[in-house]
Amino acid sequence: MNRKRYAGCNAGGYLTISLAITLTLVISLALTLIEGVRRNTMMLEIECAVDTGMNNILAEYHRELWQQYGLFFIDTSYGTGKPDYHQTLEHLKEYISINLGEQEKLLEIVGSDFTDLHVKDGEVLELSVASDEGGAVMRRQIAECMEEKIGITYLQEILEWINVIEAHDMMGTWYADMKQEAESGLANWEEILKNQKESTGSMNFLETAEWMKQLQAGVLQLMLGLEDISNAEIIGGEYLSHRTLLEGTGIAAGKEFEDGLWEQLLLCEFVLDKTGRYGVPKNGSKLQYQTEYILCGVETDVGNLSEVVDKLLVFRETANAVHILACQEKMDIVKTLSDSLASALGAPEVSLVFQILFVVLWAGFEGLWDVEQLLEGNAVPLLKSDTQWHYGLPNISGQESQGFQGTEQELRYEDYLRIFLMLQDKQVTTYRLMDIMEMDIRMTDGNREFRMDGCADCVKVKIDVESGYGYDFSVTRRYGY
Repeated sequence: MNRKRYAGCNAGGYLTISLAITLTLVISLALTLIEGVRRNTMMLEIECAVDTGMNNILAEYHRELWQQYGLFFIDTSYGTGKPDYHQTLEHLKEYISINLGEQEKLLEIVGSDFTDLHVKDGEVLELSVASDEGGAVMRRQIAECMEEKIGITYLQEILEWINVIEAHDMMGTWYADMKQEAESGLANWEEILKNQKESTGSMNFLETAEWMKQLQAGVLQLMLGLEDISNAEIIGGEYLSHRTLLEGTGIAAGKEFEDGLWEQLLLCEFVLDKTGRYGVPKNGSKLQYQTEYILCGVETDVGNLSEVVDKLLVFRETANAVHILACQEKMDIVKTLSDSLASALGAPEVSLVFQILFVVLWAGFEGLWDVEQLLEGNAVPLLKSDTQWHYGLPNISGQESQGFQGTEQELRYEDYLRIFLMLQDKQVTTYRLMDIMEMDIRMTDGNREFRMDGCADCVKVKIDVESGYGYDFSVTRRYGY
């Protein structure tokens, strides 16, 4: 009996010890699992809070910039006129704190905070601003915006125009050199022409010197003929293209952007879509002729329009000279008149000088007529055919017309602006476009000191978070438009 009693007591002790050990292990395992759950919950909560915070700062995009230009950028000055990425970081930290705090308040109802997380510190690692890389950051957004609006066929047509221009070197200096040679030749022979005027008989209509003076005053005559010209002006030094720029880190990694010819075409279309110009001013803008400003950069509307008219005239003169030199019939007329005038002067060796002079005069007066038509809203072909020519050489003083027949390839004023924009350096175009953006947005409430070089497109941050349970975490995120 005693042995059996002692054996039972011994077995009960073993069972107690076994249960104690098992319970200890189970509790340790449970506590370890709970702590693992706590840590994983902390990581999940932090990641959600940071991701939400990043979306929150992106949601603070500049409203006027979006409404007027359809672009998304964060104004890092937040209306103060003093851009600073630290302000964006503080906004982000505040949003993350709120997100972490919402969970904390919810848990406090039933007990202590399970995670007890707090934002410890933060750092901006990368920040892309609009003016970085010569404005490439903004051009990337513009390209994405315009690709959905502009058809490939239309842009291919513009490329064909550019190919024609390059094929005939219409932006080269050869015509300017020809014109200079004509003016020099005229200066040498002007006195002789005056003395011979009465004795040349049938050559009385060749009032060559007077014609050249009319041609030289062509831009002024065209400008004086325009009505309701804007007198708006600005102080150029107040805007982006005239000041030292704030710099970011450039286009963010992963944002692919070729920034080639196609993207420049889209930039030009954006300029014409979003800015005003002669004949189509933009309401509520500082300058009325904004596209002309982007091309010329002058501080007055009158100055910008005058320079564009001058560009148009030179371009049309060059295009007309290309036509004359390629047209055998017109060159025969030029040569006949030149030979006759040279013979009348008793100097047949200068016939070539007069040929150059007549080509310049003919192309020039035809160009004046072309530009006048463009400013009136009519269309003029890039290269004319014989049936599209307006003046005959004997009528270049503007008294008579040979008529004009249009074609589908005719270009209007805005098309020539489009060509000039395509041939202009894209950084110059982008920075002057930013000038226009600053002008327009500064006229709205709360944006008196708005700066495009303070507008962020993408931001990469590192956020440090600590827990009351002794854990430290670090999260890195890059978010952008």
